[in-house]
Order: sequence, then C-alpha cells, then structure tokens
Amino acid sequence: MNQFTFIIFTSEFQEQFDSFYQNVVWFLVMNFRIHMVMFFEIKQGQISNKACDLWHCIILKKFPLKLKLKNQYRLILMKAIYLLALICLCLCDDVTLYSVDQRVGKYQISEGKSPVALAWGDVRWMGQIVHLDNLKTSYAAGYLEGSLTYEHIYNHFWSWYDFTFGKEQLSNELSQYLVEQYEYSRQLVKDNKSDEYYEALARILAQNDGLFQAIQDKAPVNKRLTWVQLLLLQACGDIYELKEAMKPKAERIQWHLLTPEEFEWEREKRISCSSLIKALDDWSDVWMAHTTWTSYQNMLRIYKYYQFSGPNPYRVSFSSKPGLLYSKDDFYVLPDANMVVIETTNSILDSTLYDLIVPTTLLTWQRVPIAHAISNGGEKWTSTFIKHNSGTYNNQYIVIDLKVVKKNTPPAKDFIWISETVPGFAVAEDVTAKVISNGNYWKSYNIPFTTEVYDRAGYTEAVKKDPIKYSYEQCPRGQMMNRDAPKVKSLDDMKRFIRYNDYKNDAISGNNPGNAISSRLDLLETNPKAHGSIDGKIASLASVPQNIAYIQSGPTTDQQPVFSWTPAFTGIHWGQPTTFNFPWVEVKEHKVI
Repeated sequence: MNQFTFIIFTSEFQEQFDSFYQNVVWFLVMNFRIHMVMFFEIKQGQISNKACDLWHCIILKKFPLKLKLKNQYRLILMKAIYLLALICLCLCDDVTLYSVDQRVGKYQISEGKSPVALAWGDVRWMGQIVHLDNLKTSYAAGYLEGSLTYEHIYNHFWSWYDFTFGKEQLSNELSQYLVEQYEYSRQLVKDNKSDEYYEALARILAQNDGLFQAIQDKAPVNKRLTWVQLLLLQACGDIYELKEAMKPKAERIQWHLLTPEEFEWEREKRISCSSLIKALDDWSDVWMAHTTWTSYQNMLRIYKYYQFSGPNPYRVSFSSKPGLLYSKDDFYVLPDANMVVIETTNSILDSTLYDLIVPTTLLTWQRVPIAHAISNGGEKWTSTFIKHNSGTYNNQYIVIDLKVVKKNTPPAKDFIWISETVPGFAVAEDVTAKVISNGNYWKSYNIPFTTEVYDRAGYTEAVKKDPIKYSYEQCPRGQMMNRDAPKVKSLDDMKRFIRYNDYKNDAISGNNPGNAISSRLDLLETNPKAHGSIDGKIASLASVPQNIAYIQSGPTTDQQPVFSWTPAFTGIHWGQPTTFNFPWVEVKEHKVI
C-alpha cells in the first residue's frame, strides 16, 4: 500500500496557497497514502522543479517550467501544477531518498543513497527516517534532518515561543544557562571518552550540532534559528522549570498566593499527557496508549524513525515536532529492545526547589536518548535516565518491557519500571506487582505516584486545598481510569479510551472539558483556551517488534466537535491546517535499504 510522504513547497508557493493548501492537501494527506519527497522553488515569478523523482514524476521532470507570467495566470498555473503533482504522487509507489556526504570539507545533500553517504533518510508527512552510526554520521544525520525540515522547524519554534514566552524577551540568565549546560555536556564527553553513557551523549550532541549547521546553510537568512534558540527548542520541556529558576527569587511564581483558578491554569501550562497501559487477563495482548496535552500552537507534528548503528545499535520511533531530537510528548517504540517508553509530566508546586537547578547536569532531552541507547530493560533504562538529573521537565517515565510478557503467565517483575524526579531527587521503582494487583493496568496523569516525589513536589500541600483535584486516586482522571480501564479489551477500545471526553454527560468531569482523558479547554464556556489533548498514540504487544504504532492527530472529536482555528484564538500556529479532523492511521517504518 502506498504511504504518504512530505510534499514540501517553499516560500511564495505556500504563502499564496495558504487556504488552498489547507483545504485540499490535508484532505488528500489523510485519504491517500503516498510516497514522495518533492521540492519546488518559486522566486520572482519563476517556477522551477528544484528536485523531483525522475521515475515517478516524469511529467514534471520532462517539462521543467521556467516561465514569467502575470500574477493571475501564474496563480492558475501554480494550481494546475500542484494538482498534476498530486495525481503523479497518488500513482507512485516509492520514496525519494536523500543522502548526506562530506566533500571538500562541506556536508552536501544528494538524491538517492550515495555509496559514500554518512547518513541517509527521507521525510514524510507521517514519518521521518534517518540512519546513522558514529559521531560523524550522527552529525550528518542532524544535518540531513535540518536540511529537509528547516522551514517546519522555524514555524514550530515561533509558534511554541509565542505560547511559552509571548512578548517576553529571552533573559540573559536563561540564555547563559543553556550555553553553559551544553558546554558542560561537551566536557563530560571529553573527560569520559571510553564510557558507553558518554559515547551516547556525544552522539546526541553531534546530531544537534549537525542540525544547527544545516539550518545555517540551508534556511533563508530570515528563517535561521540562532544557537541559543535551537538549544531553547531542544529544552522545550526543561523550560517548564528553567523559566522560573532563572528569575530572581522575588519574581518567581508564588504558588501559595494564587487563586484556585490561577493555580490550576499555571499548573495546566506545565503538565502534559494521560497514559494507560493495559494487559488482557490472559496476557495475550498488551496496549500502551498516550495522549499529549499542550497548547494547540504546538500541533505541527512529525512521527520520526531513527536507526543507530555502530556502538549500541538500536532503532527508535516516536511522536515529535520539527527540530526536536527526542519526543517531548513522550512516546517511544523501541522494536529491537521490545520496549515502549511513555511519560506524563509532574508539575513542581514548590518554588523553593528552583534553587537546586544548576547547569552542571544533563537536561531531559539529552538523558532520554542516552537511556534508549544503552538499555535493554526497565531497570537499566530508569537508572540511566536519572543519572545527572537536572530537576527539569520532571516526569513519570514509564518503561514497558514486553520481553517478559508470556500468555497465561503474569510477569513476576520487570514488566513496568517507572522513574520520577524533582530538583535534587530522583527515584526508580518496579511497579509490576502493583499492575498485577490492580487488574493488569497502569494509569498515569500528571500526579506523582511515589510518596517521596508527591511530597517533595508540593502535592501534599496542594491536596489540602483541593482534596479531589490533587489526589492520585480521587482526581477526575484517576476515577475515570479506575472505572473504564477494565473495559479495554481491544485496540478499538483503547482508541476510544485515550480520546475520551464526554464532559457534558460524565458526572466525574463536572461539566469541565479539562476533566477528561483528552482535555479540550477550547470548549470552556468562560475564557476558552487553545489548549488540551492534541493527539492519540497506541502500540501493542504485536506492533512493537514491527516498529508499528497507531496515531491520530488533533484534539479529540469522539464526543466533541472538530477543532478549527478561528479568530477567537490568536496565537501563532504557522504551518498548521485550519481544521483538525483526522482519522486514526497506522504508521510503520519504511525500509529504505
């Protein structure tokens, strides 16, 4: 079956086709699975095919267009070319592959898999594949990704920045922290060259360095991120704590002084996600589901595939966003290890903890790929992850090891390990026994499970003010999961579960669209916000070894109306469609060799 690949148009084309692009392309994206990467370059009234696949797009290749036309005729011709390209793409059965190699000291991109390629891959709407091994190829892979997605990186960065900082300028303190922390990371690599942990760190740093260089080489001057901006983007999860920690103490958020409404919104901005892991009674199947909660300004997405060779080879696929070298959602499928890694975020509700945040640690976006690279089970993954704990982006990471699952035999240990962190403290625990005793499911939803983190993060005090909302068991999602998780008996059941929001009819929701498995704060009657659940992702016992996942993009529509951007929501959301009404799709790794 054909599978859709990115059709990337540059500059003038996308600007002039904004509404046409959104109303036609996105329909075709979800209804036709196509392979192809195509670039058009349109400058000063000239249209030329910058790069296209000769075999599949012979019409465009044979008749290159370099015409100067009046605007009205040019618009008609552009539409005709665009529709013709779509027809050609619908007939295609392959994907354009790009390679990056180093010639005369410079990295260069070319079509096809070069025999001297340092890295190769392709970018598709529902997936991006990159192959890499040692440091040079890690750099090249980052360079390739930046070369193919720089426009999307620019769009996502400024949409995210608008939500996170608004009109606020980036402080010198935060900029300095990011630079110092990255240099500290480099020094760790230099000081520990033969250690597998730091070899994995070196690989992620090289990949990020290559990504930055590609943006400088390939992006127009007005769309290049600075070095600090790229570090800021990679640290977009860590920013939850860094933004406050870098402020003078007198200017930090004072949780105890906030009204209940202010308290909840500030917490809402710092949390993300609902997750459920459910096994059948006879252990013949397991489903792992996750939905990301965030600003709708962050709905420009890429599902990525990385294949690492060399030391500690592994494959990983994950939901992500342009420019990120990790998920941030987080949702990872590790087919070679037969594991899934998921997280939900725990807010820090005690401002005094910010004093413990220092640059001589590793940030979450660095520690997660390291754990992937050198771990083959939950205990090793969690112990690796909490090393060099930065106390930023404090999540409950859930590591599901499907290697221990056997039909009719409940696992005794190592099925699920979790880790939880706060500044200055981290804990990891095997919760397999808890899963078995609780009906074969694990629930997670932005409230710490471990007593130590629950107390240190400030939830013991918060629950005194609201004994329902901040209780691990009694909060709305805790009640819903305890009620509905036992009913999940199939993949379709899990799809319905993870996208559930029936706030008008479910008494647990209390008529609040935020009190659901998939939040929809845009439906609030008073002061609606473009914020909530933006997707669904599921993997299963059978799908993980095949590197397959089931995903859906956009706010939930199961019981609620489709979300569309309107003038009521003014935040920047560059590169997104106007309306999010997409079905569930199966995504799988495309074999390029």
